[in-house]
Amino acid sequence: MLEVIKKIFIVLALLILAILTVSLYYFLFSSGIRHVYSSYMQFRFPLRYQEQIDKYSTEFGLEPALVSAVIYEESRFNPYSNSERGAIGLMQLLPETAEYISRKLKDKAFNPYKIADIDQNIRYGTYYLKYLDDKYGDLDRVLAAYNAGEGNVDRWITEGDYQIKFEETRNFVDRVKKSRSIYEKLYFKK
Repeated sequence: MLEVIKKIFIVLALLILAILTVSLYYFLFSSGIRHVYSSYMQFRFPLRYQEQIDKYSTEFGLEPALVSAVIYEESRFNPYSNSERGAIGLMQLLPETAEYISRKLKDKAFNPYKIADIDQNIRYGTYYLKYLDDKYGDLDRVLAAYNAGEGNVDRWITEGDYQIKFEETRNFVDRVKKSRSIYEKLYFKK
């Protein structure tokens, strides 16, 4: 009888040890995969200039993940990015848009030759996003206006059945919204 109890005890101990071993292996394996995946995502969706993004997102009342996503989709965080249409810098500001923003912000230090300046570009681009948010109050329209211009969005609204007419703009809106979700999870823990 004592021999049977010993064997049962040994079997139970081995079973518990096996369960603990599998649990530990699973924990280490899954956390390793999570770490590798997280590192890959941070490589794929970098966050640069976070100090300026946080500063101006706070100043203008926007989510830093949104500002980060716009920068990512507009320039991939390259401050020297220029478009064929003349948009400049991280947030791809047109010179006339930057001049308009400088007047709205009463920025006496505005220099049209320094639109690509990281601090100024993020400040102006974030202000412009907030301005569009105040005007339209709808993220799709805000992003469409940021990409295609207010005039186009206003025209699409007045046509009655609001639809984004440009494929490039539809794609931009979708990409920014997806990137925003990724930036929230990776860096802003939402």
